[in-house]
Amino acid sequence: MSIARILLINAGGYSQRFPSASVGGKIFLLYPIDGQAYHMLDLQLMAFIEFPERMIPGIYVSSSDVILPCDLTGEWSFTEPGFTGIAIVAEAQMGTTHGVYVLEDPEGISRKYK
Repeated sequence: MSIARILLINAGGYSQRFPSASVGGKIFLLYPIDGQAYHMLDLQLMAFIEFPERMIPGIYVSSSDVILPCDLTGEWSFTEPGFTGIAIVAEAQMGTTHGVYVLEDPEGISRKYK
């Protein structure tokens, strides 16, 4: 683990909105983009292509049913020790049906990569 950079994407099993994805997982659902079909796995790998060269060894965990829009231009990296989360700011109502981060100390959130 001292030199490895690991991408762990959960397959996203049980799905009420996409029962057909319950067996193979949401990671293998097809999404039409500009006339072509892409698996979510393809989209995730394209989204994270620059991450390994900008992160310290460790594990990057992602969910297979969401891609958060990230501006990958400019100076950024995942080089701070500890936990780094990528999220979007949204209304609290959205959190009732999506994963959320809950921190004991919300003032401790670093917003330097906005």
